Amino acid sequence: MKRIYLVDLHEAEQFKLKVLDAYEKMQPRNVRYLCKLFGIGKSTFYRWRNSYDPKRLQSLKFRSRKPKKLREIPWNIVVEICQWKRQNPKKSHCYLYQLWISEGRVPPCSPKTIYNWWKKRGLILTRHKRARRKTKIFNHASVPGELVQADTKFLEGRKRYQYTAIDVVSKYRVLKVHAKLNQQTSVEFIKLVIIKFKAKGINIKLIQTDNGLEFQSIFTFLPERIRY
Repeated sequence: MKRIYLVDLHEAEQFKLKVLDAYEKMQPRNVRYLCKLFGIGKSTFYRWRNSYDPKRLQSLKFRSRKPKKLREIPWNIVVEICQWKRQNPKKSHCYLYQLWISEGRVPPCSPKTIYNWWKKRGLILTRHKRARRKTKIFNHASVPGELVQADTKFLEGRKRYQYTAIDVVSKYRVLKVHAKLNQQTSVEFIKLVIIKFKAKGINIKLIQTDNGLEFQSIFTFLPERIRY
């Protein structure tokens, strides 16, 4: 006489049985279409199929992935680690881990575990980021010529440097290539920019640069009093 066993399946396990039954009835069998239809991955389906036994519904039950043997750490070690953090609030978990090694002690756990212990007990200091100050002259121009930005770049393939000046409002720009990158060349370029902008009816009030070596103290003596 055969025995009948009742297996209680919850919703996820019933869905698992539904997918496997649909696969058995499918002609021809197409795993890719089946997975797309039920919204599961192919690796998930093959894992379910390999563990499923049609004669034993108990095989549909989800197994716990919790390790059977857990490494237990003495409670006094946990207390020592947390007490050390209270005495050294600015030291990190990696610092404590390396401290144990330098002292010849065998670390009882990984640095990540130490960090998790501290985080659960509220021992991690939260650092407040300072708000960045907004620059006073960057992109705050409203009329052409109020702010002109100048910069340089190296042209690959040949020893040349490109000077560029662009008006923030009108987007009018002046470009010129020089063989040298120094302050004297920069002064010549700025003079050319002033001439080109005046020809367009734009009076320059302020020129902004990245304060590189090519834009240094020699600009103080320009008769136009260009600032950067």
